Amino acid sequence: MAKKRTRLLAAVLPMIAAAGLVTAAAPAQSATSASGPLGCSHSWSNKDSDYGYVTSGSPLRPGPHSNCGTRATIYPSELLYYHCSIVNESGNGWTHVRLSGTDIQGWMYNGNLDDGGSRDRC
Repeated sequence: MAKKRTRLLAAVLPMIAAAGLVTAAAPAQSATSASGPLGCSHSWSNKDSDYGYVTSGSPLRPGPHSNCGTRATIYPSELLYYHCSIVNESGNGWTHVRLSGTDIQGWMYNGNLDDGGSRDRC
């Protein structure tokens, strides 16, 4: 009897899976994944001609998440040119910026910017 049930299950299971009644769980992605959720890469384009300053010494990051490393520390006297902004998977706003007079660019948390960051979405 058990052998008969096994054969029946082996024959029926592929049909159930094909019908979408059984799904396999996708593997969870790490918060430090380079391109997945909370990753340290995100596309951007230069859509904004605005600029701003930070309210205090603030990290410029390679990605729009606090878990990404720090490229530079930006101080209130340093001018930042805005490119565009996003809201990340955690619901936080970030602006892609370039430090005036340099090629240093990256993501700045909007809460650290004196005017709340770029209004142009990436």
